Amino acid sequence: MDVAATRLTLGAILILLCGCLQFKEQTMSYRHDPDTDRLLLFQDYRGIYGNDAKGVEGVPLSDKEETLLESVLSGQRTFFFSNWIYEYNRADVEKALAGLRDRSPEDERLSGEEVRKLTELAELALDKIHIENLGFYVGEGGKVCAAQRVTISALSKLVQSLNECGIVFMREFAAEDERTPEDRAATANFIEGAALDFVTVDGNSLTLRWPLSKASYENAFGEDAADSSRIAEMRKAGIGISWKDDVVTFVIGDVDDRVTRLTLTGNEGHYVTNLLERVRADKLPLTSLDPEAAAAKFLLGE
Repeated sequence: MDVAATRLTLGAILILLCGCLQFKEQTMSYRHDPDTDRLLLFQDYRGIYGNDAKGVEGVPLSDKEETLLESVLSGQRTFFFSNWIYEYNRADVEKALAGLRDRSPEDERLSGEEVRKLTELAELALDKIHIENLGFYVGEGGKVCAAQRVTISALSKLVQSLNECGIVFMREFAAEDERTPEDRAATANFIEGAALDFVTVDGNSLTLRWPLSKASYENAFGEDAADSSRIAEMRKAGIGISWKDDVVTFVIGDVDDRVTRLTLTGNEGHYVTNLLERVRADKLPLTSLDPEAAAAKFLLGE
C-alpha cells in the first residue's frame, strides 16, 4: 500500500478537497441522539458557483468543476465549510479500503494490528455514514443553493474506532515535512500519554484534541495568524479553540443543545451564475425547498 493510499485512509472521515466549486455561505445543523446512537446533520450550502470563472459572467463550469459536480450528484459526498475545505467522500474511503486490503506483506509502514484497525474504521464509515442529496434550490438573491441530509449511525462505535486509530493519524501528521521538532515532540508526548482519545462526544458537544506546539498554535490560530479573520469568525460562530500543554482543543456545541447550528462564510470570490445556468441547461430539478423547515423535520421530526 503506497503513502497516498495510507493518507486516504487516515482521512477517512475528514479528507482534503481540491475542487473548484465554491459556496458563499454554509450552515451545518446537527443533533446527537444518544438513544439511537445517531448523529444527524443537515447541510445547507448557499450561493454555489464555479470559481474557475474568476468572477466573469458567461464563463461555464470548467472540466474539473463538471467532474466534481457529477461526483456530488451521483456519489456520497458532503462538505464542511469551504475555507477549511474538509469533506467526506465515500469514493475515497472505498479506494483507501482497497489499498489496505491489497497491502504488500513487505510494507512495514503499518503493523498488522494498525491495518486491522484502519480497515475497521473504513468499513464502519462506509456502512454507517449515509448522505442524501435534496437537490438544488434558488435562494436569496436568485443564487443557486443545495442541501443534504447526513445520517451517521452507530456513532459511539465509529468514535471508538477513530480513537483506536489515533496513534497512526498522529504519527503520519508528525512525519510531514513541514512539522517542526516541537510539533513532533508534542505528538510523541500525546501518544505516550494516558488519554489517547482525540475525538469525544458528550450530548451535543463534539470535541477534537490534537497535539500542537505553542508556536504552531499561535501561527495557525493566534491573533497574528495568516487567516486571523477566519479564526475570529469561527469563534464567533460557536467553535471553541484553545491550547494547553501542547494540545489544541476544538469544541463544537453544548452538551444540552437540542440542535447545534453553525454558519460560516465560504469563498471570498465573486459569485457568478455558471452553476445556475448549468442546472437550468440540463433541466436538473430545482426544488422549492425551505431549508429551515427541512432541517427541523429531519433533525427533530417537526
